[in-house]
Amino acid sequence: MNLVVGATGTLGSEICRLLVAAGQPVRALIRATADADKAARLERTGVTLVRGDLKDRASLDRACRGVNTVVSTASSTISRQAGDSIETVDRNGQISLFAAAKAAGVRHAVLISFPLSTLSFRFSRPSARSNGAWWRAACRTRSCSPLALWRYG
Repeated sequence: MNLVVGATGTLGSEICRLLVAAGQPVRALIRATADADKAARLERTGVTLVRGDLKDRASLDRACRGVNTVVSTASSTISRQAGDSIETVDRNGQISLFAAAKAAGVRHAVLISFPLSTLSFRFSRPSARSNGAWWRAACRTRSCSPLALWRYG
């Protein structure tokens, strides 16, 4: 089972579509406030939906049960809601997702995030911290920038 976090976004929904087209089972973590049309579109393609939030560890534990691979494209930059920030979602939420994945025995994890940089800007420090947590994982992990996917994908 593959878990996609950020599945209602542009990149996440495309990852879901490609996994389903390849015959892979897909579970999508979506918020209770997710756009109903986007959620229905995911279900029509064969994706199983599970409600949760990167700020809710218990929901992440439930979402990760029985999962072999986690792919996270989630970010607070576009669909910001109450309590969302770079720190609470892009940093702490991703770290919490990693901890839940590790506890559930997930074998592979892919974090699509902002590129690591020697420059200091609003997104760089939280991204570097969450990227570091994923790299220290017991499971096989990969962290990449969406720019790499668009350029080479």
